[in-house]
Amino acid sequence: MSGGDHIHDVVVVGAGPGGSSAATFLAREGLDVLVIDRSAFPRDKVCGDGLTPQAVYWLDQLGCADEVMAQTEACLRDCDLFINGKHLLTGGFPVGTAYPDFAILLDRKRFDDTLLRNAVAKGARFEGGRILREIQVGRDAVELACQTREGTRSFKGRIVIGADGVSSTVSRAIGNTLKTGAMALSLRAYYRDVDCEGAQIKVYFDRDYFPGYG
Repeated sequence: MSGGDHIHDVVVVGAGPGGSSAATFLAREGLDVLVIDRSAFPRDKVCGDGLTPQAVYWLDQLGCADEVMAQTEACLRDCDLFINGKHLLTGGFPVGTAYPDFAILLDRKRFDDTLLRNAVAKGARFEGGRILREIQVGRDAVELACQTREGTRSFKGRIVIGADGVSSTVSRAIGNTLKTGAMALSLRAYYRDVDCEGAQIKVYFDRDYFPGYG
């Protein structure tokens, strides 16, 4: 159930990796979990698409590592680091730890959708196209008023998790002041049939663009 007087144990705002992961762990424990997001899924997000060894480890804990791995052909073990255009070093991931010694690549459209579907499979409920506009903290629950195509809908939860990104409505609602203006700009492109010399990951830092990187 959603909306009306039904009170969920937890409402997660934001269905990205953080929100879907939290929903998975909570729903797996038998809690009534609702995930809402402004977008319908699958949806794309500009990002570098890299999943570190730590990320692969947590995918295994979430129970969807195999599904993610089946969607990628990339197994990256080395990285070339450049500073101001000069090659500084080539390094790899440590072995003998709790984490694998490789990274993988998967576009966020498929990755985020896989994590969300995993949360739903574990018992969470998802509603997309829900833009959070207002939060009211009541005695027994938190009420979230959301804009939808059909009009305003409200959802209630005993606990609300804000996983709605850098401009978080949840964060503002609890009194945090967010920065204004552009905080980050991401660009991404894909190329096919590229011959790669050296390591498959190349990270570039440049004095003129620091702390940005390529």
